[in-house]
Amino acid sequence: MSATLPSMQTAAKPARRRDLRWLLVPAVLFLGLLYVLSLLDLFRISFNWHTLWANYARVFSVSLYWDSLVRARSASRCGSS
Repeated sequence: MSATLPSMQTAAKPARRRDLRWLLVPAVLFLGLLYVLSLLDLFRISFNWHTLWANYARVFSVSLYWDSLVRARSASRCGSS
């Protein structure tokens, strides 16, 4: 009887792990929803009716913003390679 006990315990561990994974689902859904809602709010603010494309035109026309975009892009390339 003691010989079958360890095999039963090892069979129960994967099932227990699968059951515990379901505890992560609410947290992942909440964080995903929070992320999506914040992105939607960001786009809502950036595309307001008064300045529709003016915000983006200003980013590409002012050299300070353009230089910071180029530096951020080059830093991200260095970091990802």
